[in-house]
Amino acid sequence: MIKKITAFNLLVAYSLVILLLLASCGEEFLDRKPLGKETTESFLGNAANADANFEKMIVAAYESFNFDEGQWNAIGHHGEWMWDIVTDDAQKGGDGPGNQTWMLDWRFWNTLPTNMGPASSAYIAYNVAKERANTILFNIETYKNNLSPEVYSRIKGEALFIRAYFYFYGVKMFGRIPYFSEPILPEQFRNPKSMEPEMIYSRIEADLREAVSLLEEKGKWVPMFGVQPEGRATKGAARAVLARVLTMEIGFGFNGKTWQEVYDVTKDIIQSGEYALVPNFATLFEPEGQNSSESVFEIQCVNIDQGWGKPGGNLEVLMVTPRLTSGNNKGKNLFDGWGFMCPTPNLSNAFELGDPRRKCTIIEDEDILWEDGNAETDERIDISVKDKCPTLMYSRKYSVPLANKSSNNQNSNVNKRNCRYAEVLLTNAEAAAQIGKENEALQLLNTIRKRARQSSLPKGSQLLNTGYPVNTFSGDLLPDISASGTDLLDVIRKERRVELAHEGHRLWDLIRWGKMEDAIRTYVKEDYLMVAKDSDGEKSVANYHSHLIGGKVPCFPIPTDDVEKYGVEQNLNY
Repeated sequence: MIKKITAFNLLVAYSLVILLLLASCGEEFLDRKPLGKETTESFLGNAANADANFEKMIVAAYESFNFDEGQWNAIGHHGEWMWDIVTDDAQKGGDGPGNQTWMLDWRFWNTLPTNMGPASSAYIAYNVAKERANTILFNIETYKNNLSPEVYSRIKGEALFIRAYFYFYGVKMFGRIPYFSEPILPEQFRNPKSMEPEMIYSRIEADLREAVSLLEEKGKWVPMFGVQPEGRATKGAARAVLARVLTMEIGFGFNGKTWQEVYDVTKDIIQSGEYALVPNFATLFEPEGQNSSESVFEIQCVNIDQGWGKPGGNLEVLMVTPRLTSGNNKGKNLFDGWGFMCPTPNLSNAFELGDPRRKCTIIEDEDILWEDGNAETDERIDISVKDKCPTLMYSRKYSVPLANKSSNNQNSNVNKRNCRYAEVLLTNAEAAAQIGKENEALQLLNTIRKRARQSSLPKGSQLLNTGYPVNTFSGDLLPDISASGTDLLDVIRKERRVELAHEGHRLWDLIRWGKMEDAIRTYVKEDYLMVAKDSDGEKSVANYHSHLIGGKVPCFPIPTDDVEKYGVEQNLNY
């Protein structure tokens, strides 16, 4: 039977891994004998069941990618998309100026350790994920002889990927953090020593390079393992995250990394033949666009009415779908979301005239959303109340029609498109331009633009047309680029911005390019909630500067509980 990650087996595996974690503490845990019969030895020491049980453990580790608010009633992590709110691509939005004000603190770079919002839960999420991965990596060597060689390599590679991915998330968010390569022992909870970012990046890179050597391309997973590759750490996914790590290291000047390395890693993905751009950009975030040929790493989500933030769903959908109180939308055939992450005028203006990706990314007043073909219903949105939608625009990629919401209005089956092949091509183009292969860079850049040029408008965006309307723009649409030198790099960076807008990349790109200060000045001036406190953005820039570790690496604060209860070192100037 071919296995695939579902919400149900996430829950089962999660329960099992908790049993394993408790068992690994030994019989002295709470000075009581285990109430159940399962121990680490019985769970993993039986060769007949070891393959299956390690599979359950790795599935439980993957659940970390689905951490949304509501799990454990302690993790308010909405997803990595949130960090676009700390850029020139998005403003807070939501239910007025007083709603979720910690998002404004992020944008001011003056977040309090006692009031971090989901930034605090991001700290929990990365720690839980790396601990689950470490538990697997520790035990897989002990019970290696009970596993088939193929399963050993795959599970170890997946666990290395997960550990690297979440330490990468942790170091991007918090800079100096404690690093553990094995499960944490009770005596290590107090006063853990934080590691400098450059060393953490080195270890992340080492994990990913080993993962690449152990993992298989996605096309081999079913014949080799009987496991579907969707949502799993394939060789291509590990290479793609490695490329992200290398570009951040280059941006900070860490570990002597070079653009040649980025070029080689991304070229390997291209030459694998496993991925291709889908013909129509507009399909990418529709149900038919899930797990497409362009998907390099896609987090699988399901809707089983599991309630607020429970395992397996995607809360971003509810968070960013337009809030209907932003205008006169009573009785309309539209899903009422919460309207966070409003696109900025600066992002809107970054799209070239007629670019259909703009309409696939941004919802504006009077747009038709997911026309159902029924003349009796109204899908034309009114966006006119600035307190509810400060830019009078909403984010489209993860917004959904009324028909696609869960019955309890609290979860969604829309997969999280973590890494698309378009990102790989644009990273390879950036690397090619940096090492003097400008013709290659131009070819890749123009491939992305050609796909956009040939794409339609969003699905259901035309009256009585439930399909994909033709883009009728009659001008010179997205012509091929022929730039060179720094002009070419600028064009690649702009193309990356519009192609990947509101997919969680912008903050890290701005940081590694050294463009964050300019972005802060831009977004402060555009945001009426910020202008009153910081008219020109210089206060926010100064705040940003005050939290640069080694003058390079920006960081959020360590949550107060971890500092006071466990002695974790607080970050710079918090």
